[in-house]
Amino acid sequence: MRKGLFLSIVALSALSSCSQEDNINNINEELVPIEIGTSNEIVAEQVLSRAPLDKWSNTTVGLFALGKNSENWIVDEKVDEPSVLWNNVTGTITGEANTSISVDIDDNALKYYPKKSTIQYSFYGYYPTVKDLPGLTTAVNNNNVVANYTIDGSQDIIWGKAVAEDVADVPGYSAEYFRQEGAEIPEIEFNHKLTQLVFQFKREIGFEPGQTIKVDRIEVYNTPNKLTLTIAERGKDASFIGNLTPVEGSENTLSVNIAAESDNSITASDNAKIVGEPIMLYSGTNTLKFDGGIVLVDGNGSQMTKDPIPFTVTLGGETAFEQGASYKVEFTIADLKPIYVNAKLIPWKDKGKIDGGTI
Repeated sequence: MRKGLFLSIVALSALSSCSQEDNINNINEELVPIEIGTSNEIVAEQVLSRAPLDKWSNTTVGLFALGKNSENWIVDEKVDEPSVLWNNVTGTITGEANTSISVDIDDNALKYYPKKSTIQYSFYGYYPTVKDLPGLTTAVNNNNVVANYTIDGSQDIIWGKAVAEDVADVPGYSAEYFRQEGAEIPEIEFNHKLTQLVFQFKREIGFEPGQTIKVDRIEVYNTPNKLTLTIAERGKDASFIGNLTPVEGSENTLSVNIAAESDNSITASDNAKIVGEPIMLYSGTNTLKFDGGIVLVDGNGSQMTKDPIPFTVTLGGETAFEQGASYKVEFTIADLKPIYVNAKLIPWKDKGKIDGGTI
C-alpha cells in the first residue's frame, strides 16, 4: 500500500518563528488532498478461470466517500464537516503498478478533506457505474446507497470498500489522520459479485469422423436478470460486504454470447473446446443449481433435436455456487444418429372380378 507524507515543508519553514502552539494549530489546518488507491488485482474468493474483468485497464468506477459515524448522509451540505464527501463521482484505474484511482470531480465538488474535520470517511467503489444513482438524496435518515442493474449475462458487477480504522488514537481516514506522518492512503479492494460459468464441449470417444456437430445456442433458464447492489449502508462498515439481491419476479432466460463468425464445430474427444463468452449469473446462498438448454446443429445448420437439450449444473449435495467464483462446465457430445426407416412396397393382391350389375 502506498504511503504519503502530507505536511507541507514550505508551510513548516514559514512557521519557524512562531510558537509551538501556533505551529500545531496551523498544521492541523493544513489542506489535505483526497487521494485513494486500489490493489493491482481484482479479488475473487475462488477464481477457477478467466473473468471478463480480470485486470484494470483505464477502467471507470463509481466512488463514494461517506461519513463513517455520521447520523445521516446528507448531500450538498453547506457545512464545514459534510457527511458526504464524494457522491457518486467517477474514477479511472489505469492498471499500472502501484496503481491509484484518478478521480474526476466537478469544479464545485470537494477536493480536500475539511480543514478541521474529525469525521471519519469510508470509501466505496462499484462497477459498472450507474448514472443518476438512486439512494443518496437530501432526505434525513438516508441509510443506504444502491445501484439497480438489468443484466443479460455479459456484465461483470464488482464492488469494494476501504473502511476507516483508528491509528494511535487518531480517527482513521479523517483530515487529522492524514496529517500524520506515514498516513496510509485508503485502498479499495474490489470483489466480483456474480458467478461465472464457462461452457466447453468435447466429443465422445470413437465418434463418427464425418459427422459435423456444432453448438448453436446455450441458454440458462429461470435466473434473475434484475439485481440491486447495496453499495453502502450506514452503520455497517465493519461487516458490510456489498449485498447483491435479485428483484422478485425477475427470473428470465439468459443466453451465452456466441459470436456469429466463430467456429463452434466440436471435433475432438480429448481436449474440450470453450464455446462462447463466459456468462455471469446471480447466485445466492441457496443457489444449488443452474438449469438450461443447448441447441446443436449439423453441418447444414439444421437443428438436430426439436427442442433444446436440457441440462442441470450442480456442485453436488447442498453445496451452493459462490459469488466471485468461476466454474468450467464440460459437456461430452455423443454421436447423434439420423433416423432411418426401410420402406418395402407390398404388391397389390388381385382378388378377381366382382359383378357390379347392369345400370
